[in-house]
Amino acid sequence: MAGMKFEYDESGSTFYYFLLAFYALVLLPMTYYFWPTSQSDRIEQGKRKCHCDGCQMKRHLLKSFSPWKERKKKLLKLLFFVLWIILAVLLYKVNTIKVEWMDFDPYNVLGIDRGASPMDIRRAYRQLSLTHHPDKGGDPQVFQQISKAYRALTNEQDRKNWEIHGSPDGPTAINFGIALPKWLVRQENSMLVLGVYGLVFMVLLPVVVGTWWYRTIKFTGESILLQTTEIFRYFLMRTPNMSFRRILMILASACEFNRLQNPEVVERPSDNEEVPMVMKQLPQVNEKNKEPPFCLPYALKARVLLHAHLSRLDLNPNTLEVDRRTVVCKCPALLQEMVSLSMQLVACAQYYGSRCGHPRLETIECIMKLSPMIVQGLWENKSPILQLPHISEDSLRHFVTRKRNIRTIRQLALMPDSERRALLRSLTEDQYRDVMTVCAGMPQVDVQSKIEVIDDDKPEQVTASSLVTVTVTLTRRDLAELMSATSAQQQQQQQQQQKQSAAASANDEAGRNTENDEDDDLPPLVEMSVDGDAQQQPAAEAPDEDADEADGAGASRDGDESDGESGWDRVQEQLRRDNSLDTRSRTTRVVHCPMFPGEKLEFWWLYICDKRVSKLLTQPVFITSLDDTEQVPLRFQAPDKPGSYTYTLCLRSDSYLDLELNLPIRLDVLPAAEVPVKKPVYDSSDQDDADSDYDDESDIDARQRRGGGGARPGADDSDGGSTEYDYSE
Repeated sequence: MAGMKFEYDESGSTFYYFLLAFYALVLLPMTYYFWPTSQSDRIEQGKRKCHCDGCQMKRHLLKSFSPWKERKKKLLKLLFFVLWIILAVLLYKVNTIKVEWMDFDPYNVLGIDRGASPMDIRRAYRQLSLTHHPDKGGDPQVFQQISKAYRALTNEQDRKNWEIHGSPDGPTAINFGIALPKWLVRQENSMLVLGVYGLVFMVLLPVVVGTWWYRTIKFTGESILLQTTEIFRYFLMRTPNMSFRRILMILASACEFNRLQNPEVVERPSDNEEVPMVMKQLPQVNEKNKEPPFCLPYALKARVLLHAHLSRLDLNPNTLEVDRRTVVCKCPALLQEMVSLSMQLVACAQYYGSRCGHPRLETIECIMKLSPMIVQGLWENKSPILQLPHISEDSLRHFVTRKRNIRTIRQLALMPDSERRALLRSLTEDQYRDVMTVCAGMPQVDVQSKIEVIDDDKPEQVTASSLVTVTVTLTRRDLAELMSATSAQQQQQQQQQQKQSAAASANDEAGRNTENDEDDDLPPLVEMSVDGDAQQQPAAEAPDEDADEADGAGASRDGDESDGESGWDRVQEQLRRDNSLDTRSRTTRVVHCPMFPGEKLEFWWLYICDKRVSKLLTQPVFITSLDDTEQVPLRFQAPDKPGSYTYTLCLRSDSYLDLELNLPIRLDVLPAAEVPVKKPVYDSSDQDDADSDYDDESDIDARQRRGGGGARPGADDSDGGSTEYDYSE
């Protein structure tokens, strides 16, 4: 554009617009993500207010670490308050900026309507001149605009220029302001600006990125040290079969417990005296193992602390107890990493064969079982009832007697309240209330599975070597619902027993006839309702069958399109489930675990295996959002041979002992459908021509063999001569 001119912002108006836009673009998402909020109501409600000694001590410890968190929240809120005040100031500044450039409209300047007569224009000009003329004390710039507007409406050339170019003076230069203040590009400030630019982008930015990268490359995506994963991978490949204590040794050798790798770990001179004293109470620590890294001091100390934690030993609250909390708090994430590494090794073994060592199914399940053991602080041979508060080893002898056999929390929760209270008669009312509160919050998971082949025309049929998808629907409920349903059922049974006893006494008094009448009144009502439904159903289904036969032709015509659409819908639905499972956050219930130093949420492992051959069919899915209902797809390849196979669907908790579900899944594999091969279609006329040509050539060859030689037809040269072939030797 002719006359276009760029200049830097003199007044700073355009710079304020740029600053406001950029500032708001940064402040709004930063406030959304970093605004300090308290825990959600759902998590708070999930916390069972247990008043046992372990829970009270745990809450006290968590509160002892909370003051600095509260101060941090207050500082963040104050910081955001100041930042939003700055945003308000910028908004006010932008609103008060005067617009220096606008469209020139002579009618607005003179204050008249469009289409006004020349007389009205002159009258308005005279009135404005009386008040805005410089000789009358008016503003010269305003009067200049008034004169300019008058000329634009009275002079033909000026009016034409205004209509075409927007100004009575004709084409004018357009100034575009760059949103940078002019002092930024002044000659005397060039070195300062260049120095700041170099400091920010050539010094500070590389240092920040390098520091972040140097710290990040040491960890995996789950914040586990890479050296720890190398240790885990080595021993998982070396020892396919491992027991709990062997896994504990490997877990304690993690680099997260080494002072050189983790600054949170504290090494004290008193450890040389306290650790051997605790070791004497733990005969299965195996401190004489000389295999590195098990023999290193940090690994031995961590192993002793884990054994003491599982044995629930009392440690020095100022030294080893602090170290125990540090070690135990990191164990669930390390065990999850160990499970992931095990699955990677299993996948490598399936690809490369026996050359790649991998852990067996029993080892992977031991790793999974070790997680709830550490969370609850119990060995695998201890009763799961010890997870409840106020229950000790001495009180367990009353749970298994000749009259009762209570070995799980579920069995204890389903007992009648009177019997349960009699069993726990040694507890006070407050202690019994704590036990029932924890029992009511224990999870009860219902599992439903659906087997299908997603990308097949008949998804309900499983053929050999097809990709099978098992969609598992998990429904999590509190054990309190089952307890209330059981108590209601028990009350109904008691009422029925009372009614039956009352009816029996009445029948004895009324005689045999009355008894027969009562017997004829109640049961036939139920039988008739069932039989009536059974008899009426075929009559109602008969028209449907006829209608289906009548519509068979129409259904066959639309069958291909409907099957294609339904198959595509199934694939899209499966992809949606996979994406939703990957993007779900960790929001679930809080676990009652007084021995665990921090807040623990309920997580689950779900997988399918073949117990007969100790083989994993699917990779264990780590479920972190089972709050109400969850759908999880599991995929594996069907066997290549037809037949009936029985697999096991396993659901394991990483927080509670004795919460394992092993459900059988029967898979009927059908033979794979043969791929239709299209046979080539030949034209009979072409075949006859080919046969005739073949016969002619064969006859000529036969005559040549009988005659011992001769001229081959079609061998004439261009000069009319012939070529002879001698077949004699």
